[in-house]
Amino acid sequence: RVIGETNTLKGSRAGGVIGYAMNSEVRDSYNNGTIEASGDYLGGVVGYANLSQVENCYATVSAVFTGSVSNVFTKTDSGNVGGLVGGAESSTIANCFNAGPTSGTWGVSADGMPNVPLAVLSTGGIIGFAKTQAIVTDCYNLGLISCDIVANGGGIAGKSDGATIQNCYNKGSLTSTTNLEGGIMAFGGIVGSPINSTILKCTNYAGIDYYYGYAGGIAGMGIDVLLMMMDGDVNSYLENLTITTIQNCYNYGNVETVIAGGIVCVAAKSEVIDCVNAGVVGFYDAVNRMYTDQAAGVAAMVVGDLTLNRVYNLGDIIGNNYVAGMIAMTQSLTGEIMTVNLNHCFNAGDIYGHGSNGAAGIIYEVVSTNLNITNSANVGDIHVILSNNGFYNRVRVSGLIGTNGGSGAGSNVGSITISNCIVKMGVYFDCNGASSIEENGGYVAGIGYELQTNSLVVANCAINITGIYYDDEDTSVNAVPDANVNPFFIYSVQEPSQVVSNTYALITNNTTGTQNNVVLDNGGMDGNFVYVEGMFDGMAVPVNIYHIDGYITSTGQQTFNVQPFVAA
Repeated sequence: RVIGETNTLKGSRAGGVIGYAMNSEVRDSYNNGTIEASGDYLGGVVGYANLSQVENCYATVSAVFTGSVSNVFTKTDSGNVGGLVGGAESSTIANCFNAGPTSGTWGVSADGMPNVPLAVLSTGGIIGFAKTQAIVTDCYNLGLISCDIVANGGGIAGKSDGATIQNCYNKGSLTSTTNLEGGIMAFGGIVGSPINSTILKCTNYAGIDYYYGYAGGIAGMGIDVLLMMMDGDVNSYLENLTITTIQNCYNYGNVETVIAGGIVCVAAKSEVIDCVNAGVVGFYDAVNRMYTDQAAGVAAMVVGDLTLNRVYNLGDIIGNNYVAGMIAMTQSLTGEIMTVNLNHCFNAGDIYGHGSNGAAGIIYEVVSTNLNITNSANVGDIHVILSNNGFYNRVRVSGLIGTNGGSGAGSNVGSITISNCIVKMGVYFDCNGASSIEENGGYVAGIGYELQTNSLVVANCAINITGIYYDDEDTSVNAVPDANVNPFFIYSVQEPSQVVSNTYALITNNTTGTQNNVVLDNGGMDGNFVYVEGMFDGMAVPVNIYHIDGYITSTGQQTFNVQPFVAA
């Protein structure tokens, strides 16, 4: 144990109690002092653990990395700091906690180039870098995670590669104070950069205040930018990735950064199962012209195959351009078609788009992706804030998908299949003195704005846009023209009658009084074509936050049972 001391240590592995634990057991140890070091691994209790067990340990003061790291392109284990353990492989860290601040202040150079992408530098409330077969279980962090310059920061782990993080929670806020020139930063409420890893039954309660980078409520970036740069072969890098699983995780913290996701920021070769985001995602600061560019309740960017199964967003989404209830953008790193599946996914958060593009209830932009959305719903309202200078044009609002990024029909745009889905929302335009929405190009679609693919299927869906509202007094000037309102698509390769079946849509324009009430019954609609249940079965759902507009039963909030809309 270390009590009330300040220790400045040198060497590649530095710890408040043990520098290097090899085939060892470290139990019932603690550090109440301050430790400063500049080596490869710094831990409040253990610097580096290999084939070891660290149990029932804690730290209550601070672990501070103040060193200078060089040659980061060739040395991939530099600068890892954890409140308890700097780094670990083939080891178990169990029943530990950190209550002191953990911080990294790096003076970095790489081949003579200052401030390059720093994917090797990691800071975590419990562990800096959890390597292959490391297990972090039943741990929690209460201390602030702060970084001057950092690539990976996490409430529990800064980075994990082949590790398992389970039954952990974080209440320590994550913040960065310096704009990294040319770098890429990734914060996560639980893990900053999870690669080939598993995150199970973890909860983040803390906010992430990080204007300049990438952040997710549970996980940051699911790729290692440095390794991709060093290898130079993105295809080879992705082939070597195994699936990263995030399951039974909850985020309650607000995520305020440029690229923000409620569960994960950047997802590649991942699956997210039985997870909930209840925090606000994104921010907009008009005075300082700082804002989130991509924000979504689950994932800000998807760059490889992804599966979402029983994933829910309850937090509001705020951003400038790409904003959506579930996913802001999907775009393959290689240009090859990837696959994204959403099943039993649910958005109830309101969506606020301040920029030129608009917003979507589920996914805003889909590029080089085969997309399948089944048994899912959006019941969050969409708010669009227009400009008064005519700069914002072609503002697009859609209940499910914004655009698939295609410039016409072609095999490279992928396929889209939507089945057994529900949209129930209002659309609100903050006209902000704009001369008219028409000249600013406002569009409202029930399913998608632009779906330019020859492989498009929409079946057994219900679309109910309850109203299109305007805040200006002269609403007759600022109304979206009826021609720009469509119950299905604004632009598509096929006519709705060719690709839509057993689907009911009702959109009411509150200014013009026009109702677009359309039923496409190509297969014998029987009045019970939409039925989604069991979305919360088997989940430990806090009952106080899941009573949403009658969509979820009041008894335990365990069932999502939506009846079909009745035609007017």
